[in-house]
Amino acid sequence: MRRLPSLLLLLGLLAAPVSSHAQDLVIEDAWARASIGAAQTGAIFMTLRNPAGQPQKVIAAKSRIAQRAELHEHQMDGSVMRMREVDALEVPPGGSLMLQPGGYHIMLFGLKQPLREGGSFGFTLILEGGQRLTATGKVMPPDHMGDHMGGHMDGSMDMHQGSAN
Repeated sequence: MRRLPSLLLLLGLLAAPVSSHAQDLVIEDAWARASIGAAQTGAIFMTLRNPAGQPQKVIAAKSRIAQRAELHEHQMDGSVMRMREVDALEVPPGGSLMLQPGGYHIMLFGLKQPLREGGSFGFTLILEGGQRLTATGKVMPPDHMGDHMGGHMDGSMDMHQGSAN
């Protein structure tokens, strides 16, 4: 009989809904461009999908391949594309956020070794609340623009901020 209260408590815990924000956010198709020459910077792109019923915020990123990683976006300033750091990347409930060339991305500074085409790299996203998501990305050709933008550059983009490429 002494086990009955413990068993009931265990059954109650198993039946209770469990929500982990880190498991609700999904990282899809993460990639970076291969380094050109001795470049010390790079950028990570991906799609973040949020099937949860509440917004998810990425507040930081880390990767062992670089000394530091920052959340960035490109914005038009008149006729010039400028890059700036942002405090967070918010993914709406039931929605997605694309990190892509010319938009949001994770900027890598102080690459510890060149990103080699065909290789892979690991990274971690830190969510508001401290949850961590770890993923692996692929290293694509230096001119890759992502599947959502037609694959490769055709020379028509005027990107004045070369450090994110």
